[in-house]
Amino acid sequence: MELVMAIRNLIRHWRRNLLVSGTIVVGILSIIIIGGYYEYNYWGLRESMIRSQFGHIQIYPKGFLENRDVNQFGYKIDNFDEVMKFLKSLPNVVVVTPRLEYMALMNTPDGRSKIVNVRGVIPEEEGLIATFVTHKEGISLRSKDKDSVEVGYTLSKEMDLKLGSQFFLTVVKVDGEQNAMAFNVKSIVGSYSEEFDRRIVRMNLKTAQELIGFPYVQEIVVLLNDTDKTGEIKRMIEKEISSRGWRLGVTDWLYHAGYYVQVVEFYGGYFRIILSIIVIVVFFVSLITSLMSFFERITEVGTIRIFGANNGTIFKMFFYEGLVMGVFSTVMGILLGLGIANIINLLGGIYMPPPPGLTTSVMVKIIVKLNLILTSSVVGVLIPIISALIIFFKTIRMTVVEQIKVNEQ
Repeated sequence: MELVMAIRNLIRHWRRNLLVSGTIVVGILSIIIIGGYYEYNYWGLRESMIRSQFGHIQIYPKGFLENRDVNQFGYKIDNFDEVMKFLKSLPNVVVVTPRLEYMALMNTPDGRSKIVNVRGVIPEEEGLIATFVTHKEGISLRSKDKDSVEVGYTLSKEMDLKLGSQFFLTVVKVDGEQNAMAFNVKSIVGSYSEEFDRRIVRMNLKTAQELIGFPYVQEIVVLLNDTDKTGEIKRMIEKEISSRGWRLGVTDWLYHAGYYVQVVEFYGGYFRIILSIIVIVVFFVSLITSLMSFFERITEVGTIRIFGANNGTIFKMFFYEGLVMGVFSTVMGILLGLGIANIINLLGGIYMPPPPGLTTSVMVKIIVKLNLILTSSVVGVLIPIISALIIFFKTIRMTVVEQIKVNEQ
């Protein structure tokens, strides 16, 4: 009975309720679109770091990360073939590939010089990992390319390197001797990190080992088919390493991605501010609209009480009004939000210029996660209920006689 009365009241005052419902719908739409925008940015930054620099999981010799600045080449991965075989047998693993990284001095024929980060890779396998690295010019590196390399986009600009340009890399070998080799630029690559693009020189792993005089690897990178599985697979690797007695350490992408954590925390604060503003606006529009009908509802409640309705019945009536209004508006807002999000995604997203610290423009899409739907639902349902109950508690403080005569005063 109370539910039927609540629905009739909402229909009877449809103009007033349309304003409240429209405000809730717009609020929910804003939460979904703005929240989905932030979620896509988090996803894009996370995947760009994983698929251009770190992979999901990294295996190092034990103690290497703590001491590489002091004695980098005092560590190597023993039982390399056995470790590789084990990692490739794990579930959700897409690629397992070795790397060797160290610093070198780049010199160009025109006298320019710069400290760069040499990364020795198996090109075909690295290409499967670094899918967020784009070739600005040239073609991909191949395992047969001994004297050809890929250089970062920003590095190529600073050193005036073009396709086919020659330069020299100079290092101090493991045995203490100085070594230098000439290389040609085969490709200019760009990622979403300006710092990465400013220093990276990628070459064939065997060439990198020959240049530094170190025929081993110090890192194995694992790429998974699902980032959410990283923690589970990492624990499996750690358990197996411990049981076999291998002197290896394991890290995941988040260990190296301090910038990502800072961005999520920073923009998470902005989103909480926006969410608070939306909640406040929707609440006060709903409350003010309800207060505008306060005197009309007093007489209505007084009439109901004359016919024997108690406070519990009246409470249910107001509660159901807020509930029906909230559920209807929430469903409409979520459907509209999902519809607009899908339209934006189908159109390819929203163009955004390169953010600070990045070198590649992006097309931002909308990712609607369950937490956004739940947040929107809580906001959309609770606010009209709270507004309706505020009017209820103000109304029942008056006697029946005062309620009936309120419009006569």
